[in-house]
Amino acid sequence: MNTDEPGRAPAAGDDDIGLAAKVHYGFQPLTFDDAHLDIAAKIRPLNRLGGDYYGMVSVDGGLVIYVCDVVGHGIASALFASHV
Repeated sequence: MNTDEPGRAPAAGDDDIGLAAKVHYGFQPLTFDDAHLDIAAKIRPLNRLGGDYYGMVSVDGGLVIYVCDVVGHGIASALFASHV
C-alpha cells in the first residue's frame, strides 16, 4: 500500500499521483560534478506531489542553479512548476 498517512487506504487516483510525482521529480538532478564542484541535492516535498523544482546546468564554464517554489501544494502547483 502506497499512502501518505499510516493506516489510510489509498484513495482513487493515488497510483496516478505517485506516478506523476516520479515523473515530476525524476527530471531533477540528484548530483552535479565537474572539474571544480561536486554537488548533491535532495528535495523533500510536503506532499507526494508539489510545486517544488530545482536544477543545475553548466553554461559557458559556469554553473546555473535554479529553484522554483510555486505557492500551494498538489497537482496544480506541480503542473505550473513543470510549465515554468
